[in-house]
Amino acid sequence: MHRTAIASILVPALTCIVQLAAAAPVKGIVKLPAGTTPAALTKAAGYWLLPNDVLNVLPPLVDVRASMVVSIEGTGLTPTAVTKPVFRLEDMRIAPPVLAVRKNTKVTFENKDTVLHLLEAAAEGTSFPATRIAPGTSVAHTFDKEGAYQLRCSEYPHMTGAVVVLDAPLFTSPDNSGAFSFPEVRNGAYTLRVWYQGEWIHSQPLTVQFPRTTVEVQLQQLRLSEKK
Repeated sequence: MHRTAIASILVPALTCIVQLAAAAPVKGIVKLPAGTTPAALTKAAGYWLLPNDVLNVLPPLVDVRASMVVSIEGTGLTPTAVTKPVFRLEDMRIAPPVLAVRKNTKVTFENKDTVLHLLEAAAEGTSFPATRIAPGTSVAHTFDKEGAYQLRCSEYPHMTGAVVVLDAPLFTSPDNSGAFSFPEVRNGAYTLRVWYQGEWIHSQPLTVQFPRTTVEVQLQQLRLSEKK
């Protein structure tokens, strides 16, 4: 067979094989249900008192999508690398509002405020020991079981957060605009899911193709509630 003819067969075949084995960045956006008004802002109820005991202030408004977790599930995925996951207790709030990790991950809680914080379970069934964290210090806790761990500061109950322990290989949290990204996902067919307030609220098929994939996640229903 002529070399040109052989090349015309081999090159497309090799290109196809390379693309099947390739990985592509995945970028997406979570859209709130139709009719949900100004970004469905979740806010803490009431006011809190600043440490100087002078000024009462409202807590910052946070888009609910920053409290969600987006996961990609399927076979052949390289797990998300989570290095030194940290919760910051700073400016009288817990940041990030939700932290997704894998089972047996050690999470560090850093108190950047000038007051003592006492972390405790914020919901029944949450297994988390009451933990004192003095100003300028940190403590670590290993989460060895899957599930959602709702936490709060008993001294300042408006300070809430959640650690979500997952079995999914890939996961991330959207920003305040709902945007999220995965830098490298192997080509293939997967399932994309969204977690919010203790449950998986959305699921859809996802096909990742070289050289890049974009996805729109349209939520149909969303239970909004004020943090207490």
